[in-house]
Amino acid sequence: MLNTNTTILRILRILLLAAGVLISWYTVIAQFVIEYRYCGTVFPSSECLIQSPLITPCFYGACAFFVSFAWVSWMYKTDSGHHEAYLRNFLLLCVVFALSVLGAECAQYFGLVGGPAIGCTPGSNPLLSPCAAGAVLFGAAYIVSWAVCRREA
Repeated sequence: MLNTNTTILRILRILLLAAGVLISWYTVIAQFVIEYRYCGTVFPSSECLIQSPLITPCFYGACAFFVSFAWVSWMYKTDSGHHEAYLRNFLLLCVVFALSVLGAECAQYFGLVGGPAIGCTPGSNPLLSPCAAGAVLFGAAYIVSWAVCRREA
């Protein structure tokens, strides 16, 4: 049986990942709407100047948020503690992914590298972007998962 502190940490982790799902999918759906409005399709096309959301890191981050949210919700409902280490490692990979995308966005924004924009909001400050929020939420969820693993060990 779980103690109260572990239950609170698990609920906090669910809330962090739910916030990530909402922020990331709001951003991705807005990108799909913009692309469909200007290009007539949501799929990558060489005839459209707008980058398809299907090939942006934002879409893959949103998918990772959805998978991790579904995973922690399932673990909370089934009280499946033996998956905690796998979840913690998945969240660590999500943090690395989010920080690498954020680092690339920062490098482009501050003029350290050139090339096409890879982020969700090209031209805007990457520290205020949904990618930065995703990195913070994934990082917080990882820290909470680490604490849950420590308490259950």
